[in-house]
This record gives sequence, C-alpha cells and structure tokens, in this order.
Amino acid sequence: MFCYPQSERGSQNAMSQATKLTAVKVENVKPDKTKRIEIHDLGKPGLYLVVQPSGRKSWAVRYRQRGTGKNRKYTLQGFPSLATARQLAQKALDRIAEGHDPAADKQAERQKAATSQSNDVDTAFRLFLDKRLRTRSGRPIRESTRVEIARLLGYRRDPTGLLDDWLPSGNGVLRHWKGRPLQSIKPVDVRALLEAVSARGPIVANRTLTVLKTFFTWHVRRDPDLLTRSPCDGIDAPTPESGGRERVLSDAELAAVWRAAAAMGYPYGRMVQMLVLTGCRRDEVRDALWAEFDMSEQRWLIPGGRTKNGHGHLVPITDTMAEILDALPRIQGRDGKTHLLFSFSGNGVMGGLSNLKRRLDALVAEALGEQPPRWTLHDLRRTFVTGLQRLRFPLEVAEACVNHTSGTVGGVTGVYARHGYEDEKREALTAWGRHVMGLVEGRPPAKVVSLRGRK
Repeated sequence: MFCYPQSERGSQNAMSQATKLTAVKVENVKPDKTKRIEIHDLGKPGLYLVVQPSGRKSWAVRYRQRGTGKNRKYTLQGFPSLATARQLAQKALDRIAEGHDPAADKQAERQKAATSQSNDVDTAFRLFLDKRLRTRSGRPIRESTRVEIARLLGYRRDPTGLLDDWLPSGNGVLRHWKGRPLQSIKPVDVRALLEAVSARGPIVANRTLTVLKTFFTWHVRRDPDLLTRSPCDGIDAPTPESGGRERVLSDAELAAVWRAAAAMGYPYGRMVQMLVLTGCRRDEVRDALWAEFDMSEQRWLIPGGRTKNGHGHLVPITDTMAEILDALPRIQGRDGKTHLLFSFSGNGVMGGLSNLKRRLDALVAEALGEQPPRWTLHDLRRTFVTGLQRLRFPLEVAEACVNHTSGTVGGVTGVYARHGYEDEKREALTAWGRHVMGLVEGRPPAKVVSLRGRK
C-alpha cells in the first residue's frame, strides 16, 4: 500500500504544519527566521510548501521509496502557482505508483549534465534552462518567462510534464546552431542569426538578442575556462523600439480594439478585452488560472510567482469583467479538470500570439477605416494608466491598479502600501470599465463620482 511520509516533525531545523492551501494562503505565509517551515497541503496529499528562513518558497513532494521504504523528497523546479504545483505533484505521484523514483531520476539527470563532456549549443541551452532559476538580484524567474526564453532558444516543455524536461521545438536559435560547439559561435554568427530572425519578425530578433546576451554572460561566469567572452558583446538590437514605449491609444482606437476583440471571440479576443479592462500584463492574463479567482468575493489574486516584480497583485473584479468571465467556456484538460481561463485545448497556454495579433490588427484597421500607427498589447497597459489619470484618479491609485511600486508609491512607502488601495482600485477599475463601454457604445461615458467625494 502506498503512503505519504510525514515531514520531519521532530527536526530542530524544520517546523511542520498542515492545511488545505489556497493561492491567498501561499502568498501570505511568512517565514520563520529561526527554522524552515513545511506546510503539508491537504488539498494534494504528498505536496508541501517549503518556506526557508530567508523567505524563499518552493514546492516539494514527499513520498516513501518503493522497496526500501526510505523517505524521499522531490523538489519541483521554479515556484509555480498552487494549481500547477498540484498538477505536477500528481504526475510525480503517478510515476511513483508505477515504481519510479522522481528524486533519483532528477539526481541522475543532474549528474549526467555535470559530467557531460559535450560542449555543443544543445547541451549548453538545456543546462541554462535547468540551472538559471533566479535573476541576478535573486528573484525567482517566473515559469512563463522561462517558457518564453526556451521558445526563443528553440525548446518547449515536455508535454507530459513528468520529468520537467525541455524538448527541441525545431524553431528558434537551435534551428540555426544545432550541433555546433559553443566555442565556435562568433559575433558574425550572431549577426547572421539576427538577420534571419529579423526577416520573420524584427521585434522577435530584439528579444532573441536579449536572451542570447543573458545566456552567454551566464555561461562565461559559470565556466570561464570554456568560454572567455560573449560573442554578443558590442552587438546592438537590430530594430529600434524607442517610439513604441510612448504609444497611447486614442479613444477611437481603443473602441476599435474592443470591437475587433469581440469579433475574434474566445480565447484571444476575450483575453484582449481583459487586458483593456485590467491594465495587467499580457502573460498575467494569458496564463490566468481559475483557482486564482474568487467570484463570490469579486477578487482575482495573481500570485507573486506570475508577476514581474514578484509581488502578489489583487485585482478587484468589476461587473464588466464579471460579464466576460461568466461567459468564458470551461475547457477541460487531460485530467478532466479546468485550469486555464484562456486555452485552445485546456492542456496548455494559448500559443500563436503573433498570428492572432496580426488578425486583430486587420480587424482594427477595418473598424477604423485606415491602418493605425503600430501598437502592441503592452500599449493597452499604458493607455489604461493614462486613462485613469484622465478620469482624475491619483497616480498612486493608477500605479496600484497595475502593481507598480517604483513610481509615486516607492521606497518605504511602497513596502507598506503594496497590498493596500483595494477600495480605490475597485472604484478606479469600475470607472474605467464604464468609460470603455461608453466609447464602444458611442455614448458619453458615465461621470466619475468618487466614493470619497472627489469631483
């Protein structure tokens, strides 16, 4: 009979608890500076939330090894959301039930990578994706960011999710450099690669260069005997982007985007409409999980592992948002459950965004009767903040709505105000939703009446 071991209840270095975890509980748990905390998730037996004295959080699966009965611990890579951690834990437990030992498999993979004499690009990319789990500042890298980096390099996640492995996609950098020794990559090769990528997408070439600079810098620091200098040194981004960072959509353009998104429907069009209403980043909406939403309390809590600054972001759900959310289909994944808000199959986040954006652009141009200046989905975020200022909401409220703490609410104030402003945010988001719908319906937007008497 298979059983799950208890964590080290008697250890002086760990403190064990047990509760049915929620996204809010995971976000709010505080570290103990004297010992490690392990919280057994009663919602998924065998899964533990581990909180180090430093505040670093991770997920682990505890089990007994078949045959020996020894307690084993398998740590999940990165720090995925609670819902994803439960899925990965179940896959690990399924393998354990089949007689496998995930912890031993993981250790074997590490030893194989450490002792590998291969210096080709393929091995180096895999090592980079497996080992670089934190930024230079020590902040955990979001899973969505790792997946995007992998995509640009030419890899995708193992669709089974069993071994947390990366598989060649046939695209990206690997398409051009597969099998080449890492030391053979020279600046001329980087320039040739960027030229080839630019022909398909200028901005993608910029992003590819950014990833390659990070990769080579990391490798030089890790193994200077193998690689003494990055071949990306002195190479500038092939396409200027400075103008795009100031783009704010006009009222007519914003209304056209909303109508075009409505015409596209689920999933991409509905995702764009949520971007318009919330001011959130693209991947914060695209990767959203139903487990993050509390419709009874009208709240959406984006965990820190999915935000750019690492801080959890509470988004009050307005009536306009609720109408969209209530109409979304619940697509079941392979496990028979619904997890993602926006997905074609229920088994993974929505892909093909470049083609979908081109289709949206065509519909926007058709609605306007002309081709508007180039715009990106991130411009919706800037338009949102600018729109709240036009509606006379203070800048600190607008920044709270988009989870910013580096501007007006910064420094010590930002530390204490990070989780505040819920009432102000709800008021601002409600007013913004009315404003947008007024533009779409061709009527004067409703007048903003502050709950605190602002005129």
